[in-house]
Amino acid sequence: MCSLGSVATAVLAFALGWQGAPERVFALGEHLMVDSLSRFHLVLVACIFALSSLYAWEYFAPAVREGRFDGRKARLFGVCWFAFLASMVLVLLANNLGLMWVAMEATTVASALLICLDFDAESIRAAWGYLLVCSVGIVLALMGTFLLCGEAGAVAGAAERAFLWTDLGTLAPRMRSGP
Repeated sequence: MCSLGSVATAVLAFALGWQGAPERVFALGEHLMVDSLSRFHLVLVACIFALSSLYAWEYFAPAVREGRFDGRKARLFGVCWFAFLASMVLVLLANNLGLMWVAMEATTVASALLICLDFDAESIRAAWGYLLVCSVGIVLALMGTFLLCGEAGAVAGAAERAFLWTDLGTLAPRMRSGP
């Protein structure tokens, strides 16, 4: 099922990427945006995800034969696998810096759940290590988000617009470059 869903996602991404849509398309009050760069990256993510799904089929085949990868674990894998894809897609579509940060954190959580899929001591230890390393980076990204959006809000006067990537580009020349 994961392989079929992944291939369908890749086909959909190709259709979106090459349909000749307008330069920018917005949704949810400009909090989501598709432009030519995000289309390109959506196609890349979808293709890599589809190939990874096909590889996962082969990777889990021995565990299925030995009975270590049953239906329950397969469903858990599928949920985490597609949660990871959904969060990656949201990162690419987010025009809102805060929404993008949340989506990036969601990729971390979904990845950690995929790492500890076996729920044995070794995989749980690996997942915790992964979460610690990623959390340091995500906390630094959150601090940068607060600083950038705080300065943009001071310049723009509207805190809501200070989180939009499209507005940050126009506000950047008016922002302070140092302390």
